[in-house]
Amino acid sequence: MGLQQITGNEIAAGSIAATDLASASITGDKIGLTAINANNIVSGTITGTQIASSVTLTGDATISGLTVGKGAGAVANNTAVGASSLASNTTGFNNTAVGYQAGYSNTTASNNTAVGYQAGYSGTTSGNNTYVGKTAGYSNIAFDNTFVGYESGYSNTTGTNNAAIGLYSLLSNTTGSQNTGLGRDALKSNTTATRNTAVGYQAGYALTTGGANVVVGDNAFKTATTADNTVAIGTYALENTTGIYNTAVGAGAGGAITSGAKNTIIGRYNGNQGGLDIRTASNYIVLSDGDGNPRMYADNNGQFYSLITGIGLYADYGCRAWVNFNGTGTVAIRASGNVSSITDRAVGQYTVNLTTAMPDANYCAVGTHNTVGGDVACVFISNASYGGVNTASACTVNTSQFGGQVDASYVFVSIFR
Repeated sequence: MGLQQITGNEIAAGSIAATDLASASITGDKIGLTAINANNIVSGTITGTQIASSVTLTGDATISGLTVGKGAGAVANNTAVGASSLASNTTGFNNTAVGYQAGYSNTTASNNTAVGYQAGYSGTTSGNNTYVGKTAGYSNIAFDNTFVGYESGYSNTTGTNNAAIGLYSLLSNTTGSQNTGLGRDALKSNTTATRNTAVGYQAGYALTTGGANVVVGDNAFKTATTADNTVAIGTYALENTTGIYNTAVGAGAGGAITSGAKNTIIGRYNGNQGGLDIRTASNYIVLSDGDGNPRMYADNNGQFYSLITGIGLYADYGCRAWVNFNGTGTVAIRASGNVSSITDRAVGQYTVNLTTAMPDANYCAVGTHNTVGGDVACVFISNASYGGVNTASACTVNTSQFGGQVDASYVFVSIFR
């Protein structure tokens, strides 16, 4: 019908149905007010005052250079909008591609969503991916990734189960899996590392191969490259570290630490404040105030130090073991700490056995007991005259009064080291 031209004031106010309509042009005031149904409609032009309140096509349409339809393969539940979107699809289904060359290489993959210029461009057979943004996930050929943002996940090839939201987030990732980057440049340099989580502007920015890190905060963990198993929470937290297994919570916490590893910091202490420098040290625990001054810390030998007002940081030598026991009859412990048992060696002679031994026998033990018969009570520690020799795991105790050795009903012993 009208292979060359159809012209009139009212053309097909009901409908036009044919195999080929107007390969040249259709011109009129009212054209197809109800419907135009055809396989090929106007290779030339359609012009008119009112044109087709509904148009039904059996193939994809091209509107101003944009493809609108199902894409290549004409799979019923695919949607393609944009020039060359889903251009290579054969049997892949449940795909949506919106934008120039979005999902371009997809052939048999299913359940993909690509929105943006060349979003998800390279994927052929990998499914369950979401790409939103210009060239988001451009190189991806793996399954189960979500890339949202300009060039987010651009270089990813075989990495799976990644989520990147933000401009350039996970930009350089290639084979790393199970990473989450939320924020502009989050995990931007990550290549092969796995199981990283970074939230914040440039969080984990330089990290390449270090894995299993948790980073939250603007510029947190920013220059670290290979460190792993680290927790950095707070703006600029652990910004410059190369050490592993560090934990820092607070704005700028641990920001000065370089090679120090396995440290724990709570507060704004940066690693070199208040006379305490752990930039290259390991296994420290530091509690600081809001200005970064250390208030309490434990060194890598387990020794605790606390701030004494007007004096500074001094070591706290705590009680390592203590016991309150009845030394008469069958010896019985009333209460204790780090004491496993009491050995009754003879009248007024006991051995305090420790659950966890001291580092050596050079500890300080003090004790006392209640009086028996009103005389002055004495406690001797490690008295060789009564066979008492201290070891790292046992402390000998002797109770006496002026009249000699006695069993006391209340014996108290404390050990310091």
